[in-house]
This record gives sequence, C-alpha cells and structure tokens, in this order.
Amino acid sequence: MLFHGKNSYLSLQEAKKYIDKLLQNDPSFTLQIVNAEKAEPDSVVQSYQNQGLFSPQGSIVFIKRLYKNPLRDNILADLSNFLQSEESNTEIILWEDQKIPSNTRYLKFFKARKELQESVQLNKRSFVTWGAEEAKQRGLILSKELLYQIATASNFDPERFINDLTKIRLYKKKDLNAEDVSQILTNTFEHEIWDLIDSINSSNLSRVASVLGKLIKQGVDPNYMLALVIRNIRQLIMCKDLLNENAEYRSIASTLRIPPFTVSSIARKARETDQSKLENIYKKIYSLDYEIKTGNIDPALGITLLATII
Repeated sequence: MLFHGKNSYLSLQEAKKYIDKLLQNDPSFTLQIVNAEKAEPDSVVQSYQNQGLFSPQGSIVFIKRLYKNPLRDNILADLSNFLQSEESNTEIILWEDQKIPSNTRYLKFFKARKELQESVQLNKRSFVTWGAEEAKQRGLILSKELLYQIATASNFDPERFINDLTKIRLYKKKDLNAEDVSQILTNTFEHEIWDLIDSINSSNLSRVASVLGKLIKQGVDPNYMLALVIRNIRQLIMCKDLLNENAEYRSIASTLRIPPFTVSSIARKARETDQSKLENIYKKIYSLDYEIKTGNIDPALGITLLATII
C-alpha cells in the first residue's frame, strides 16, 4: 500500500492509522520502520525479504520516502517482483512526503493493484468537516463556530490543529465556549498581522497603533511579531511578482509554501498594493528588525517605532 499526497502530515497519519489497524487485527505482527531516502538499495530490499525468516508469524515493513532515493528504480524493480511473486505474510507499507506524479511507474504499479491512497486536499470548508471528525475521534463534540475558531488559530494547518485538539482535550471541560478556546490555544495572530500590514500599506497610523497595542497586550514577543510582518510582506512581494508573470494559483501556493485556498486573499492584497511602496516598507521594517537583533534598539521600543517609519 502506498500513501502519498500534497499534505505530508495527512498522508502520514493515514499510513499510521492503516498500520495500527493491521496491528489490532493481528497483535503478533512485528513492525520494522525503514527510512529509505538515503539507504543503500540492498538494505531496503533485505528489510522485507528477510522478514519471513525472523518473523514467521507475520510482519509489517513501513518504508518511508523511497521516491527520494536516487537509486529507487533498483529497489522498485525488486519490490514489484516481490509483491507479485511471493506468497508472503509480510505487509509492505510505503509513505511519501509528497504527491507522486501520476505518470511514474511507481504510482501506476500501486494504482493497478488498488493499493494507493492519496491524502485529501483540504479547503476551508472541508477543513472544518475534517476537523469535526478528528475532534469526534478524540471524544470532543464541538460546534462549527468553535471548529472554525480552532482552525483559524492554527492557520488551517492540520498538524497544528490536531495539537490544539490535544490541548483542548486535556482541558477537560464539557461545555466549551469561544473564550475557553482562546485561553487554551496559542493564537498564530495571522489575522492581526495581516490587519497590521493593511494599515501600514494604507498609512493608517491610528489603526497601526491600535493593532500593535492589541498584540503587545496579548504578550506577543516583539521579535516574533516583526518576523511575521516581514514574512507576510515578503509573501505579498513574491505573489505580486508571480501574478505579473501570469502564474497560476497552484504554482503560487507551491512557491510561497502556503495552503492553496489562502492564495486568493493574498493575491487580492498583492494586486491592491503598490509595488514600490511595498518594497520600501519591507526595507524599513527589515532594517528595524536588524537594529533590534544587533542590540541597538530594545525590541519593545522597536515595535512602538514601527508606526513612525512608514
């Protein structure tokens, strides 16, 4: 069975669930994990060929990142022969931390055997639906409003969302409300940072001061705050350049390393922003960040100066 997909966390979780199910069905199975990315072909081949000798009752071999091995063709040739010819009690599970191209022999082989599982590509709506099921599996029944609040706090990142569910589960309160969730979670402050950038871009000094005051009151580290501002402005500049090159949203998401469903909002901001002004703001904030990191300006003071440099 081959697990792959654009979201490596989701595909890995599916692979682990599959393995857990095999172990539950037959606790006598042994499990061997093989990191194949930099392994020699012989060691990968031996990991599944020798299992019958050491584990006659049955075994699971979990092979990770085989596609990244430069000698993968040699391994795949042996693996395909093994799977097609051997009457074996060895279950071979493969996981890739990327989506495998559909035209590769690797993917076609497992697709033909109906042993292929691609992780779902989540948008905002499906993320909340997926999140509700994950919460339910952990004994949490949450409203759509709370699920969306948690998703927003995690910036729609599946791994961070699951970690946040774990925090909420440990809270052990039956009837959670929005205030409870806010207290439990460490917010990414993504919305506030974008609001801050919009205010900077429009030279709205009072709004800049208001957002900065809110972030400081919430105890956000000034260095972290500036790092987010710099990152987001860099994203806008890169997005604007890619849009000028007529890049598709899928390509922009890949280049910026952001969820595909967030591209439209960033692209809209990029189109509304003057390139030269954006670059000028970026240079000023970057210089301020440098002065803070070199110890010339106190971080807290640097944040208060942010509104004066735009």
